[in-house]
Amino acid sequence: MSVLRKPALFVLAGAALWAAASGPAVAEVFALVNPDGSYAATRIVRTPDSRSPWTPLGLAESRRLVLNPGGERRGDGSPVIAHNPATGLPFVSWSTASPTGKRDVQVAAFDGTEWVLLPPVGLAGGDDLDPDLLVLPNGILVVVWTHGRNNPTIWISMHSSVIPDGRSDPGWMRPVPVAPEIRAHSPRLVIQDGLLVVESVGRGRPAIRSDVISFSGVTATDGPMPLPPSGFPAGPTSPGSGQGAGQGQSGSTPGEGH
Repeated sequence: MSVLRKPALFVLAGAALWAAASGPAVAEVFALVNPDGSYAATRIVRTPDSRSPWTPLGLAESRRLVLNPGGERRGDGSPVIAHNPATGLPFVSWSTASPTGKRDVQVAAFDGTEWVLLPPVGLAGGDDLDPDLLVLPNGILVVVWTHGRNNPTIWISMHSSVIPDGRSDPGWMRPVPVAPEIRAHSPRLVIQDGLLVVESVGRGRPAIRSDVISFSGVTATDGPMPLPPSGFPAGPTSPGSGQGAGQGQSGSTPGEGH
């Protein structure tokens, strides 16, 4: 019987490999390491017909390097990547479905060996979507996102870039609105003239907002960039260049943590 089973297993395995290769393969997010085991980059493998960036394809060197393997099942949103300029290690953020069905912002950090999940961040009473993040030179991890779908607003929070060791986590600072009562979505964090700026798509005019966050001494460095998938852009473009007349500006100071 074993002689008959082995060819059958090989046929099934071959069929599975053929289906994976010829079917609508979409994406996988994983860390790349150098021959000495040190971190090299974070890669998002994507094809033009991508429906999810989280489909496991088995392209990573090790399962410990794969981020969010259950993301496709939950329908998680597309990830964004930022690197700590002090360590060169990445943080990744995306929107994920909670057990109640509400969407929260999830953040993960690669500690040089494996991915570590930080506590989710978000608000009650609506979905939290479209995150972006940046690590400042002073070691502060900044995250912005869209809260709500029908009347979206932009919110910001901060966390230490020190990766939690599993015993304690200082948690996120209390989220605050970037521009209170202003309807906007799809935020992106950029550095302009040494200032931290949140660009977003507004409702009404100006269509592209540019809100300055009150920090000083910010420099436009974000560590090594992730490797782009061959033939495709490295990631989503900013909703606006932040240049030109007629853009709205407002200031926002993140609140103190609880």
